[in-house]
Amino acid sequence: TLTAQAMVLPILLVNFGSYSLVSVPVNAIVLWTVPFIMIVGGFAAILGLIMEPVGQIATYFAMPFLVYFVEVVEAFAIFPGQLNIQGIPVLFILGYYLIVFSLILYIRRRR
Repeated sequence: TLTAQAMVLPILLVNFGSYSLVSVPVNAIVLWTVPFIMIVGGFAAILGLIMEPVGQIATYFAMPFLVYFVEVVEAFAIFPGQLNIQGIPVLFILGYYLIVFSLILYIRRRR
């Protein structure tokens, strides 16, 4: 979760102009539901290609995981701690990724 957040931080700031400081714990709380949602959703999609009504019924098995996911995210949405940044220069983004990739190369060479 931390690595994914670090890699998309500039993209989030450029596209949305904000970043929630509670996003890391929220991701940790809901992350376990994602595989179940994806597996059930994929299975339902395949069933839907074969027989659409059966595929639609299968989607209901993902509902408890989806409701949990949405409820947790909405519950934490009221917390303060929003980082709002508008108009990030492209050079900042390039520099950010240059530093990240430099750290990755440094760590790999140390091993």
